[in-house]
Amino acid sequence: AVSNKNIFHMLQLYIDGVKRAKVTNALVVALDDETHAWLSEREFPSYVRKVKARGGSTDNHATSGLKFRILREFMLVGCSVLLSDVDVAWMRDPFPALYGDADVEGMTDGFDDISSYGAPGSGVLGAPAWRIFARNSGMFYLSATNESLRMMERMTHRMATESIWDQTAYNEEQFYLTTDTYQGLGLSQRVMNYLCFLNTKVLFKYVRETPELYPDAYTPIGAHVNYHPEKPQRMVDIFKHYQQGQRGVLERWNGGEGLKISNDCKFDGVRPSSVSRAKSALLAAVVQYGHAEWGGVRWLRFGDDGKLNTPWGEGTWGGAPGSRGETTIYCDFFGKTRHLLRLNGTLPLDGQTPFVLTSTRCTDGDTVKVRVLPPDSS
Repeated sequence: AVSNKNIFHMLQLYIDGVKRAKVTNALVVALDDETHAWLSEREFPSYVRKVKARGGSTDNHATSGLKFRILREFMLVGCSVLLSDVDVAWMRDPFPALYGDADVEGMTDGFDDISSYGAPGSGVLGAPAWRIFARNSGMFYLSATNESLRMMERMTHRMATESIWDQTAYNEEQFYLTTDTYQGLGLSQRVMNYLCFLNTKVLFKYVRETPELYPDAYTPIGAHVNYHPEKPQRMVDIFKHYQQGQRGVLERWNGGEGLKISNDCKFDGVRPSSVSRAKSALLAAVVQYGHAEWGGVRWLRFGDDGKLNTPWGEGTWGGAPGSRGETTIYCDFFGKTRHLLRLNGTLPLDGQTPFVLTSTRCTDGDTVKVRVLPPDSS
């Protein structure tokens, strides 16, 4: 992998996964002294190669384009190498699963046989074409061949002279054929199995929804968190599921962006008026009881006008619309952060026995128990 000092949190997740997967022949090429020192403290192999992107930027895309210059140096000394971005969660040693029979063996952004490996299609004006999803430039194995060296030399030049996304150029150099004005590289190519070296679209939209594959049928080799913006958070949960055996953690994420709970949180709350309390026994009970312990912290005080007083400041509360109101209320506080509080079990009939709600924070899915107590307990 290639990294700089901007992404230590994700780099920590990456090296922890590599260590747990028992990959012994791994290293990080550090783009600055700070990264090298940070890795040395954690006893992870690295060396420093101070190269700068076109324009001097150090953001993720600019840094990603530098890897081809470094990979060229591996090719020059005859060393085959598996390149990995640091947002890849490695669950198993990848090397036994590599074929090593092509110049470039890389992962795909596809999600099934047709999108990953290609199928006949129609091009401009009905001309024959081969339709295929892009190869991903964040995970690929280069065999130390003359063809791979030529590709890295061309990619190094393009990254230094063109304003182009590295993945676009990476795909162009593999697919473009020789013409009167362009010399193709003649590369041999292999696409990695999309269920073994998978992207997170495959994981969260297909594998997770297929009982034959999930949750215990198999362990992918590596998962590139390339389809979703919550990279470190999803990496943590991928490791929890596949390396640490914690079930249920992947279910909190949408197949697309964000947490599933974020969809449930998007509603206009029902203020606890006399009319709404008549429709919702839960709303009426919270008004009657009046206060609660939040994870053991006292007190949350629920006003009958929808005002909420907490140890962390004032807020608002109320019921969920429709049938959800029978089991769910909401609390907005601490910067208007929304929490959904769902009833555990059933409401007591005597109006005196405490009852419990489970609160889920809408921003990150964090949960806490809320114990609602009768008036005389305060």
